[in-house]
Amino acid sequence: MIESTVKNAFLTYAFQNPERFRSDLSFSLSHLKDYVYDEFLERSVARKALLIDNESSRAIAVFCFLSVFALSLFLGVVGGVLSHSLDLGLEIGTSMLGLLTALQYHIMR
Repeated sequence: MIESTVKNAFLTYAFQNPERFRSDLSFSLSHLKDYVYDEFLERSVARKALLIDNESSRAIAVFCFLSVFALSLFLGVVGGVLSHSLDLGLEIGTSMLGLLTALQYHIMR
């Protein structure tokens, strides 16, 4: 059970930029010593733990969604105009929306 969390700016920076600290053994020994235990501790003993979490921005998610929607709409309109068919334009637009949404999901994971 996690009772409280504290964001560690230095560990966050190191996690986002691993190449800067990859060869520095003293970094691991000095900054992670509170999270590594050699001895067995009972379950009831409170201890520190390192929690790695992914923070996402709502603004970025909205921007990505609107970009995918606008691009699929644009491609549908262009396809419909070039083929002189409303049905084909709608099919192209919805197909692109599905493909771009799947691509966006894969990239954002």
